[in-house]
Amino acid sequence: RYSAAGAAQAVDPIVLSAEVRQNWPWDTKIKVVYDMLYTQGRGAVISVSAKDGQRPLAIPRDALSGELVAYTDGKHVLEIDAAKILGGGKVMADFSVTLEVATMAEGLEEILYKVLDLDTGTSSFVRRGELLSGALGSVSTNYACATDSLANVPEQQILIWTELASNDVYKTSKLVLRRCPAGTFRMGVGDVRSSGVETTISGDFYLGVFEMTQAQCERLRPGLAPYYFVNPSCAATRPAGNVTFDMIRGAEKGRRWPEGGDTSVDAGTYLAALRALAGDDGWDLPTEAEWEYAARATTATTYNNGYDGTDNAVSAAWVARNKINSGAPTAASDTSAGTAAVGSYCPNPWGLYDCHGNVWEWTRDRYASTVAGGVDPVGGDASLAAADRTAKGGGYLGGHTNMQSGNRHRLSADSSKDPSASKVGLDTVGWRVMWR
Repeated sequence: RYSAAGAAQAVDPIVLSAEVRQNWPWDTKIKVVYDMLYTQGRGAVISVSAKDGQRPLAIPRDALSGELVAYTDGKHVLEIDAAKILGGGKVMADFSVTLEVATMAEGLEEILYKVLDLDTGTSSFVRRGELLSGALGSVSTNYACATDSLANVPEQQILIWTELASNDVYKTSKLVLRRCPAGTFRMGVGDVRSSGVETTISGDFYLGVFEMTQAQCERLRPGLAPYYFVNPSCAATRPAGNVTFDMIRGAEKGRRWPEGGDTSVDAGTYLAALRALAGDDGWDLPTEAEWEYAARATTATTYNNGYDGTDNAVSAAWVARNKINSGAPTAASDTSAGTAAVGSYCPNPWGLYDCHGNVWEWTRDRYASTVAGGVDPVGGDASLAAADRTAKGGGYLGGHTNMQSGNRHRLSADSSKDPSASKVGLDTVGWRVMWR
């Protein structure tokens, strides 16, 4: 049975009808097909309640999936997992569902992602409600990668567009970035060598969901980096490694930062090509502070899934490709050895993948022996060698210490040598793009 209740006035979105189906007893999922009217592209939040006879049923958040927000008129589908309401082995003799158009959820129009088409140069923004509507593929409102020790990440910040990890389009011909809201954190905390220093990021910025892949970099500047991993069956979605800072920003203008806040880059670099394609100079490498703030995603632990130990096998199983699970890489290796395809491991609470391990990632900042802290800090100054930059995140050849959120290494701008080892030319250093 069902009932469909809508708004009081015809100008508001309404649920016209709903049909409830279940392939019982072999499937615990209950499918609800409902018909909407008067959405007018505004986004109608669907409130779901249910009863067994006259007894109201509590529906946990993770029991609902599918189109819980409707942006268009017509039919939509959502699912209710009965097993998560009752537990296994129980039967509801008189189950009924009520759908209502709820009060607009706060933040429904909040922009969470930016998408750039690398073939056309056009960009778009993705709203919270669009993700919840189900129109853009799978999402998660639960941080399934968390350990018991995960910090209390605000619930409203956990909306992970999981479709990105399973759809290679977003790793090859499109570039997806997640909005990172302004905030304060302790930079360096969790690193075994630091108690951290209070640091504030004063404005929102966007950071790539994935490390830049070979396919994405080849679309920008074909042949610029000599990749080590060249297996044609899986090279495209691997991170672009063997990449120097100079390839990204340039050895002349590109090394001037932070002198006078100059964000210029050299012609012929990856960023020059990206800026030209998008018609926008807001594209760059993140500063070290921006990178670590985004990688942590409100966590203050050694790893961004809440794990605070030093057991390398445990950390690797959760979040990273590193020396414990990277096998013996050769140039023709598939992704079971060497670097993993981006998005192969658990994301952080903001939906960013591979912030631990896989490849080291360049930041824009000159290296300094300590982090400055304060508001929007930049590393180093003109008295330091312009070629010395900070790399973050660790790589597939390193262990747990190098992968910690607060860990940092010094690397020359013209080098792609693993900062933690003597390896060079094995695709150990890459990058993640920022936009603001």
